[in-house]
Amino acid sequence: IKRSQVKLMSGAASRQKRFLVSGLSMAEIAKQLQSKLENS
Repeated sequence: IKRSQVKLMSGAASRQKRFLVSGLSMAEIAKQLQSKLENS
């Protein structure tokens, strides 16, 4: 996921944040996040 594809929608000063990711489907985002979590 490229930085330019991610926009912080709310929660700049909060522990809970909402992001908008453009150019990818939910399945693609979930796959990439799962991969990152497994490798950490």
